[in-house]
Amino acid sequence: MSTSDYSNHSKKYKKHVDYESDEWTALKQRRRELDGNRCVFCGRPGFTCRNGLQTHHLTYDRLGHEDIRDIISVCGSCHAALENRMVLKPGQYDPRTPEAQARLQSYLDITNVMLDKIENDTIKHYTDENLPNDNN
Repeated sequence: MSTSDYSNHSKKYKKHVDYESDEWTALKQRRRELDGNRCVFCGRPGFTCRNGLQTHHLTYDRLGHEDIRDIISVCGSCHAALENRMVLKPGQYDPRTPEAQARLQSYLDITNVMLDKIENDTIKHYTDENLPNDNN
């Protein structure tokens, strides 16, 4: 995707997503927490990214009404590489390789199972009153 193509693409979907809304901010934060506040491709911690972690859409099927499964956390370098907005330097991590995409799919499979369990309330939430103890 050329820079001008990306610009047109970005403008097109910015019409559908309010990036300043509380809902979008909360969704991004939930995804970043799920992703361990790291880039899901190269593992770079968000606090080491010049502009923090970015959010990459895996699908635009629910644009403007995204689900946590529709987005991932990425560093700026991996995001730019994914969208073909930069030329990678020799030896630089490339998130577009089949190996990187396979690792991403495995990671998404695991996180989707976790999300399903949370949504179905099958993970027991302990309070001080019902913590398991060694006597039980």
